[in-house]
Amino acid sequence: MLGGLDATLSDPDCRLVYCETHAERLEIQGSSVADVRATLESQGFSVTEHPIREGRGVSMLIGAKPNSAV
Repeated sequence: MLGGLDATLSDPDCRLVYCETHAERLEIQGSSVADVRATLESQGFSVTEHPIREGRGVSMLIGAKPNSAV
C-alpha cells in the first residue's frame, strides 16, 4: 500500500512517519493495516498504532527509526 515510497522510507534521513489508516478502504484495495505496518517495519521503523475512531477501523501508525523522538 505504500508502493512508490521505498526510496523515501529507506533514506536514513527519513526517521519518522505518521500514517493514517482506514481498515475498510485498505481491504477494498486488497491490503490491510498489518500490511502497512509490515512495510514500515521492513524499512527499519518501530511502529506503534493509535486508534483515532474507536470501532471504525481508523488509526494512526507512527513509525520511528532508532534515535528519533516521537
